[in-house]
Amino acid sequence: MKIFVASTGRCGTRFMTWVFRHYTTVPAFHEPDPKLFLTDAEGLNAGAIGRDTSQRILRKFRWIETMAKNGDYFESSNMFIKSWADAAAARWEGEIGIVYLRRDLAGYLASFTRRGKRGKKGRFESAFLLDPTAPGNRMPGFEGMSYYEIVAWNYFEAQARFLEMKKTGIPTFELEFKDINSIPIWKELFSTFGIEHRLPPKFPDNADRHQSIFDDESRLLALQHLKENWTEPLAEISPENKNRLLEIPK
Repeated sequence: MKIFVASTGRCGTRFMTWVFRHYTTVPAFHEPDPKLFLTDAEGLNAGAIGRDTSQRILRKFRWIETMAKNGDYFESSNMFIKSWADAAAARWEGEIGIVYLRRDLAGYLASFTRRGKRGKKGRFESAFLLDPTAPGNRMPGFEGMSYYEIVAWNYFEAQARFLEMKKTGIPTFELEFKDINSIPIWKELFSTFGIEHRLPPKFPDNADRHQSIFDDESRLLALQHLKENWTEPLAEISPENKNRLLEIPK
């Protein structure tokens, strides 16, 4: 089975790859090229795939098939759910599984925005963020959203896309960031996908182990960081979009 991670990023994807590499025989990779972001993601989401994007998709999928061992493969890339998930499901129908890796919103916002890079006119930007106004989105966005609002929107957009794929019957496992070091949870994950493993009683305390789960003090600092940096929308939200943003999916 080919297993992919659906996530926002900044929530332990690199550590997941480390676990697969050390405790299973499944070939595991973290964000291998081509990542299929920026214009590739725009084309995939809009259903308007250009020649260059098409070639990169084909190169990526052939590489995955080459690297797979007895059909097994693992990749942790937050662009999977943001751009090429549907294409992967169509190519390997009945042969993929998805791990939804979810971090609390405050922790994700603080971690992601602290790694943001200043672009034109001093604004923060990231190649891993989707445009809230681009075609193909599941959640409504609007022009003039601040950087922090765009990051938050990406959080819920990734969630909506995962839930949409889950409804198709693809095997899934939902992993909370706070449980990422839990051996029993990892055993459940491997059991879900039928993966043989040799997990230890406890993950070793080394540089590869994910240690950044927030304690109460760190969470308060993260919330203060957001309070100081979150800005008001730069454009008015239309009544229609405001109502849609407040809708709770059933």
